[in-house]
Formats: sequence, structure tokens, C-alpha cells
Amino acid sequence: MTDKKGQAAMEFLLTYGWAILVVLLVIGALSYFGVLNPKQFLPSRCTIDEPLHCVDKQITEDGVVKILVRNGNPNAIMITGFKFVDIEGILSGDQETTGLTQVVASGETMTIKKTGIAIAASKGTKVKVGIVIDYKDQATLFEHSSSGEMLVSVE
Repeated sequence: MTDKKGQAAMEFLLTYGWAILVVLLVIGALSYFGVLNPKQFLPSRCTIDEPLHCVDKQITEDGVVKILVRNGNPNAIMITGFKFVDIEGILSGDQETTGLTQVVASGETMTIKKTGIAIAASKGTKVKVGIVIDYKDQATLFEHSSSGEMLVSVE
């Protein structure tokens, strides 16, 4: 009689073991094909350190990265440079622009645009890109830098 108890326990463990293995394989396959990628369900966003505010953002398949920023500083600022930082390994090419002299009055907006960036992501894929904007306060003449990031779908 004791042999039957051991056999029942072994059959129980094997049956549930196979069921658990199948569930793990299905989860692994869904994850591999990107169905379980939580980034695809997150809303698009753009954040930059004060005093700049991100108003709008866009990344296109043909290598154009644009953001519209508003000057929240009480003084006018001069944008002296910017760069897009590759967070996920999807950008290649020149991602930095320096030597700018674009003055943005308090409360006004400016479009920051960089072309010629190769993007290794297909249309509809959400990508995360870092942003660094260098500027000079026109009242104090101090140089500052604001950084942030954007999560946006490739258009």
C-alpha cells in the first residue's frame, strides 16, 4: 500500500510540473515577441529641468528629432547648444549642436530640431531619448544646463 502513495505523489508533482513549464514557456514567448513590453502601454511624455518646459515633442523615422520648449525663466535666455542623449542604443550620428545664439524671451517658445540622426526603431515604437539644453541667462550672464528625457512614439 505504501508504494501507491509514493506513485500518487509523484504523478501529482509531474502533472503540475508540466503545467508550470508550459505556462513559463508561454510567458517567455510573449516576452520575446514584445507583447509584454510595458513601455508600449506608457503614455508619451517629455520632461526638462526648470526653468524650461517641454511643450511638444516628435521623433520621425527619417532622423528628425524635435522638441518645443517654453522659457519659464523670468529673464530672457540665450540657447547656446543642445544634444540628444542616446539612452536605449537606438540613435547614431551627430546628436549635438553647439555655437547657437538663439534668444528666447520669458514665456516664449522655441523649437529645437536636429536632423540627420539615424534611428534604429520602426514607426510606432516608443523610444526614450535624453535631452540636454545649454543656455545663458541674459540678465546675469550665467551659463546653465537643463536636462530631461522624452518617451515618444516614432512617427
